[in-house]
Amino acid sequence: MVKPDAFRLSAGQQELGYGFPTDKMGTRAHCKECGMTPFGWGHLEQVGGDYVSINLACLDDLDPAELLAAPVTYQDGRNDNWWNVPAETRHL
Repeated sequence: MVKPDAFRLSAGQQELGYGFPTDKMGTRAHCKECGMTPFGWGHLEQVGGDYVSINLACLDDLDPAELLAAPVTYQDGRNDNWWNVPAETRHL
């Protein structure tokens, strides 16, 4: 997650559709061709206000080994308990 002023879409605007705008989930961009969700944005006080979340697996030229080595932080957004790890993470 990053603040909106730290995010810049440099290419691919024409391939994107937007959907799922809700107060709880924000808005997500999706690729019209493959259906992937490369990023989304919204506002949650629990995460510091306005945010953009980026699907790192959608970045061009990302070495899969680098993605596998990246740290993972689990947050329990389902229960609005953002600062704690969910009880179950095996499926995440």
